Amino acid sequence: MKLEKIKEFKKFASEVILKVLMKMDKDYQNYQNLDDYDGMQKVKLEFIPKYEKLYLEFSNDISENLDEMDDKKIESLMGIVNDIMKVHNINIDYILDEMEKRENLKGKSGAEAVEKLFKYQIKELELKMERLLEQANTILDNEARLEAELRDAIQEDDQMGILDQLTAVRSRWSTLEKKTIQCKTALDGLKESLVKKWTYDIYGTISQEELKKVFSSEMKNK
Repeated sequence: MKLEKIKEFKKFASEVILKVLMKMDKDYQNYQNLDDYDGMQKVKLEFIPKYEKLYLEFSNDISENLDEMDDKKIESLMGIVNDIMKVHNINIDYILDEMEKRENLKGKSGAEAVEKLFKYQIKELELKMERLLEQANTILDNEARLEAELRDAIQEDDQMGILDQLTAVRSRWSTLEKKTIQCKTALDGLKESLVKKWTYDIYGTISQEELKKVFSSEMKNK
């Protein structure tokens, strides 16, 4: 009975934290649309991390510290969750409805679709990164070869020709370096989102069809 009580508490608390994170995610996007860098940083670095930590704790399988909780500890944590609900104006009936939706949509919710999308994008970016690194090795080999030829060149015309080739090779390297940095940044961001969980779990109370409609509508408005 105690374990069931802990599980139910965790489900409830997780849903509350998810709703807060969803709100903060929207706030971040709004600041982004307004090009408000300070607002974006405040949400990303000050607000979201606090709730991410709570969500990972509540959404994980029963951990030792929660498994050993007594009623007093649960009541204390519930008091914290209630305070969060008051601050963010979240209604208990709304949370219970959302919990029911999440349970009914298991396996066919937007959360599963977004998680799969993240994994697919990660694989695609990893393949792209491999191709970019192969190109980088080729460019570096060419640069090393041209530098060796330049050292051995005696005629000024030969030297100028090699220098022109080196300039072109180094220009390609500069372009490739930018693409590689962009690819790695996107890849790291997706991997981080996958670990954090809430980034796709926030879509667990809508169906995959509803999610497609939302995304389609957002794309039309851009």
